[in-house]
Amino acid sequence: MRFLSPTFTSMPGRLAGTALLCACLLGAPAAPAVAQCERISTGIPLISGAPAYSLGFGTSVALSGDTLLVGEPGGNGGQVYVFVLAGGFWTQQATLPVAGLFTYEFGLGVALAGNTAVVADWRIERVSVFNRSGTSWSYAQTLVPTEALGGTHFGAAIAMGSLTTRSVAVVGAWSYHTAPAPGGAVVVFTINPIQVGATWGEAGFLYPSDPSPNDEFGESVAISGSSLIAGAPFDSTIAGTSAGSAYVFTSNNIGSGWTQQVKLAPSDAHAGDAFGSAVGISGDTAVVSAPNHPGAEAVYIFTRTAGIWSQFARLDAPYPATASRSFGTCVVIQGDRLVVGAPGASVPGHAANTGYIAMYARPTGSGISGTWALENTFVPSTAASNDLFGASITLSSTPPRVAAGSPSRDLTVSAAGAGEAFVLDITRPCPADFNCSGGLSVQDIFDFLAAWFAGSAAADFDGMNGIQVGDIFAFLSAWFAGC
Repeated sequence: MRFLSPTFTSMPGRLAGTALLCACLLGAPAAPAVAQCERISTGIPLISGAPAYSLGFGTSVALSGDTLLVGEPGGNGGQVYVFVLAGGFWTQQATLPVAGLFTYEFGLGVALAGNTAVVADWRIERVSVFNRSGTSWSYAQTLVPTEALGGTHFGAAIAMGSLTTRSVAVVGAWSYHTAPAPGGAVVVFTINPIQVGATWGEAGFLYPSDPSPNDEFGESVAISGSSLIAGAPFDSTIAGTSAGSAYVFTSNNIGSGWTQQVKLAPSDAHAGDAFGSAVGISGDTAVVSAPNHPGAEAVYIFTRTAGIWSQFARLDAPYPATASRSFGTCVVIQGDRLVVGAPGASVPGHAANTGYIAMYARPTGSGISGTWALENTFVPSTAASNDLFGASITLSSTPPRVAAGSPSRDLTVSAAGAGEAFVLDITRPCPADFNCSGGLSVQDIFDFLAAWFAGSAAADFDGMNGIQVGDIFAFLSAWFAGC
């Protein structure tokens, strides 16, 4: 493991106009204004235990609390590293798979929820489940659909979630080509982990209401509660060939009975947009990328009210588009935070085509009506051309943390393309520092009251999703308590 000193580039707050290769508290109320002051740490770089040529460490990443999975599909069958945070340091806890399990490009996709890891091995069309007990990991089960396989790319996209007592795994098979899913499929598996002897079982075989060959439905998937979203980036619509689509499905509270709720498309769709290349969902907010949108690589925000979805905003790449058209290759959303990967793009002041991640937030407590703003972008200070930083990203909310991969990073001459991953903690300064000056002053009180009287969501200091007198008392209490 190496420890370097990457940097981040602060960006001015930019409000989104209105109209996620990817591969999810107790205490004093946090002020919505904290989001505008948030900073990311200098980052911790992680590398393979045995870096070598073209291993692709960082091709996939997944976070759950203080545990991180990093996929390394190159080499002898591929592997996944399990890192845990202990004593302030990330250390390797295990390497998957366990001995005796045949693999081929194992780790192209990973998902993690608590003590359960799901790893894609889509070259042999298989998804493997591993469980942790204490500090030991063991193989639990292989997930394969009941429908016939064969050239389906089953496992090319995976995601995990939970519903009541059940764990849910969603697996995309974008080249499934047999009726009734000639343009790709998504398979849902569930398990009740508290049931003795329980095993994973298939709980849904999903395809769009308007399937057609070569849509590549299931190339991207994400899940939040009883809703999942799947992208079909090569779906041809009235906007043109390969304009792309994304579909939202909902289920009952045990992860079965899935039905299509809506087919999403942007209001300014064009042929070749590849809308649906990456998707994310959190509650009633969905994110869908269109990396080939002409003139501006774009990521679209959709919101749901009373079961009805509508387009809320479009986020354009913060830097001029490059030939890579990569902004939106990866997206991930949790609550009021969104991260977008642009693995082939360039950032001023850095080597060309290093790649970057862009971090957005909306005011805490503003709900689906909150306006998304770009807070900062991040590029490792040691980044070199064609590292593909941001080709994989993952986000956790407790604690706020981002991890991103650079699967083409050259570590040494003999370890070209060995890959690297970065873990970035998002720190929160003093909550009462309303104007983000780095300290408390009377000006913070004046600025807070100005926002409160203006009805700004940033003044919802008590987190009760509204502007009320309680916000003033909550702010003053935090201000007098100091930092």
